[in-house]
Amino acid sequence: MRVRAFRVPVGDVVNGDVHRRNSRFERTLQLYFEVLGLISFIASLTLGIVYAIFFESFRLYWERFMPTVLQIGPYSFIFFSSDLPEPPHIHVKRDRIIAKYWLEPISLAKNRGFRAHELTHIAQLIVEHQNQFLEAWHDHFNA
Repeated sequence: MRVRAFRVPVGDVVNGDVHRRNSRFERTLQLYFEVLGLISFIASLTLGIVYAIFFESFRLYWERFMPTVLQIGPYSFIFFSSDLPEPPHIHVKRDRIIAKYWLEPISLAKNRGFRAHELTHIAQLIVEHQNQFLEAWHDHFNA
């Protein structure tokens, strides 16, 4: 009579259950995923830092070269640093639309999307704050 040999798993016995030890392949695979997770973490951290630096530098650029003089409701009153050769004026921005007003005398120079009733309201705001805009213009451009 022939006795069959049963393959008994090699491992640790805990509470009567046999727990297999990891094979070399399983250990390598586990190490691979741990390293992959670490690389993923480092990449996401680096990307977050790059993202923060980019947007912080963009914000600083915006503040320096396109300073906001006044914010009234949805309207931002700004000017661009490249506008020096032109007479004093102010740009009015809301969302993705913009208009340009000359400050002396106050008149509409360009309109890119505002409706007529908004332009009238903006012109009234510019009349009210004309001195502030002119002062900010001369301060920024040292004129």
